[in-house]
Amino acid sequence: MWRWYKRLRNRYFTVFLILRLILPVFVTVILILLLISLGIAVDILHPSKTLEVIDPSAYHLYASEFTWDGAKDDVLQGWYIRGSNQAPLVVLLHGYDTNRTEVLSLASRLQDYGYNILLYNQRGHGNSAQASTSLGILEAQDLKQAIEKLVSRPEIDFKRIGIFGSSLGAYAALRASKGNPHISALVLDSVYPNIDSFIELEVQRVVGFKTSVLSSLVRWMFQLYFRVPGGEFSAEFNAGDFKDKSILFITGKDRNSSDLAKGTRRLYTVMDCRKEILNLANSRESLLFGEEKHRYDQFVLDFLKNELPLIENTVKIELEPAAQ
Repeated sequence: MWRWYKRLRNRYFTVFLILRLILPVFVTVILILLLISLGIAVDILHPSKTLEVIDPSAYHLYASEFTWDGAKDDVLQGWYIRGSNQAPLVVLLHGYDTNRTEVLSLASRLQDYGYNILLYNQRGHGNSAQASTSLGILEAQDLKQAIEKLVSRPEIDFKRIGIFGSSLGAYAALRASKGNPHISALVLDSVYPNIDSFIELEVQRVVGFKTSVLSSLVRWMFQLYFRVPGGEFSAEFNAGDFKDKSILFITGKDRNSSDLAKGTRRLYTVMDCRKEILNLANSRESLLFGEEKHRYDQFVLDFLKNELPLIENTVKIELEPAAQ
């Protein structure tokens, strides 16, 4: 009996020593992973504030200030460019880590044709008053409420609305257009199918390699921060929710677009709607210049002209460009 007791005591003592050595190491590793994940999450939530070096006057556009209450009653502000009477509204949404000036050239082409246009900085971007992005959750609500306020204007044909979006903007456009029969045309450049997939890509960008552990921790922190269930981040769109819409998907082969191209092509494949896809060398996620930017904007304009044509008796409003 005494021998048995000594053996048992020695065994438990050995286990205790092992735990005493391993447990601090384990706790330290967990703390390090949590701190690294927190740093990555903060980096993703706060994209770099790129400066607005130009304004609508650089493209001879007259833009008025448009202000509305977005998600959580936050006040948002954008540029509204009036087009023809009874013309469709087109909302232009920039991508992640850029700002509204990136789509000014497209706004110029659309205004030449006569569309009414809204463009603004999304949360955490440009000179937005909101410090952080939600990767599309709050941005979609911001977009919905902007449209709700704008369609009361007499010059806008509220039954015909189009949205252009890139990455973050494209995802917000999909979320906002679901269930809205008046949003009939979408141009989605490098759209991600769900927030989980975008977080995984951003974690890989920050650390330089793919890691499911850090991605899972960052995802968990996002869920806690925005107080939404995990399914909100991982849920993909129901293909049947967009049957009444026409969608142009755009992918690029450049470094900034290629990681998102796979998810964009998957969405294109499963969507049950009128759809097209453009596979370009460079998407809007990359910096476009000169003739390449002109061709890109023409692709978007041609699609919207086909899907949202102006009626013949519209009258284009000629306005003076904003003062320098």
